[in-house]
Formats: sequence, structure tokens, C-alpha cells
Amino acid sequence: MEGRATRTTSLRNATRWASASAGRERSHGKAIGAAYVAWLERLAGPTKAELRQNLLQCVQGTNCGKDADAHRRKAVDEAAMALERKIPSKRPTSGPLAGRWRLIYTTETSVHKILALFPVLGIFQTIDLKERRVQNFIQCRGNSSIAAEAPLTIEGPRRLSYFFDVFIFTLLGLSLRLSPGKAPPGGWQDTTYVDEYYKIVRNSQSDLLVLEKVEL
Repeated sequence: MEGRATRTTSLRNATRWASASAGRERSHGKAIGAAYVAWLERLAGPTKAELRQNLLQCVQGTNCGKDADAHRRKAVDEAAMALERKIPSKRPTSGPLAGRWRLIYTTETSVHKILALFPVLGIFQTIDLKERRVQNFIQCRGNSSIAAEAPLTIEGPRRLSYFFDVFIFTLLGLSLRLSPGKAPPGGWQDTTYVDEYYKIVRNSQSDLLVLEKVEL
């Protein structure tokens, strides 16, 4: 009887040891797996969502860039370049650019002057790839606005060029259409990043623009 009890105790102890050992091995395996995943994440770097969120935080509160100081402008440019390197746009002129976009940041001084002079509610760009037209539209208070329209030329997978052929000034609901004359303003713009929500543009004047997609 004593020998049987001893064997039973030994068997129980062995079972407990095996169970504990298996548990330690599972925990160890989970730890190794988690460490491997973390290593892969560090190797891959920040995700697109993280880089995009960082850019949006940088442009927040700058009033489309007008109120950004040199430090903030540098931070925005670095955040934009990080996103451009991570997910460069390949062929945005084949479709992703079509639609209406709202400006949330720019280094264009001409836009900053308009923001300083007029009660601007929003600045938009509408791209129609089918009709090959672009419209830049500045909505102001009091049923007033400034619009510039131009034919589009697709010069490459990322580049659009245009020269404005009409300006429309609206004040208190009354509109006036003007022609720019023999030397219309314009240039080209490269879309260096685009997704279903945001795009980054760099133009022929070395300006940086960040825009978000809005419903038409």
C-alpha cells in the first residue's frame, strides 16, 4: 500500500511538473512571438496612418499655413516628406485626384494674403479629369467668393499643368467674369501623396500644399 501511494504521489508530481513546464514554454513562446512582432514593427517604421496623423497634427491651428512660424513650417515639411517616402503616389493623374479637395495647409504667400484680407470660410480645388478642367474656389462670408478656372494638361503620372482662362468674382451674390489676358497665371503641380482622404502637392513655385477630400 505504501509503495502504491508513493508511486501515485510521484505520478502526480510528474504531471504537475509537466503541466508547469508546458505552461512556461507557452509563456516563453508568446513572449518570443510578441518580441518578434515588435521587432518587425520597428523595422517597418511608422504606419501610413501614424505618419498621416502626425502631418495633420503639424498643420492643425495654422490657418492654412498663414499663422505657421519657421519651426512649424519645417515640422510640416518633414512630416510631409516622411509620408511621401513611406507611400509615394504612383499614378494619381489616372483617377485618384478627381473630385473636390479642401485646402488645410499651404506655403503660398498669395493665399496667406487673401486670408489676411478677406473673411474666408474655405478654400477648395475641384479637379475634373474627364472634362480636363480645374477650379480653385475661395468661399467668403456674405455670399461672396473668388474662383479661377483652367483647362488641365496631364504631363505625367503625377504632374498636372494649367493656366487660368477665367476668373469669377462674386460679391453679395453678384458675379463678374474676367479674362486674365495674354499672360494667364498658372503652372504645374505634382501630387506626391494621395489616398482616399488626403493629398500632398508640390508645385512649380516650390510650395507645399496639403488638402483633404470633401464631398461635391
